Amino acid sequence: MKKRFIAGAKCKNCNAEDTTYINYGQNGESLHCVECEFSEKKESHEANIVVQEWTPVRLRDID
Repeated sequence: MKKRFIAGAKCKNCNAEDTTYINYGQNGESLHCVECEFSEKKESHEANIVVQEWTPVRLRDID
């Protein structure tokens, strides 16, 4: 099991900053807050989202 804090992140529940961490375990990832003891398990379908292709945008020169 591995615990990694997320710098600058705010808790979804109590809005406390720098208190959230991701727990990496055999059962997947989960998000936790040390301030309010909020926890949320990452759904497996989120990992399967396919990113659509993007097209570069050409900016015109400003005179």
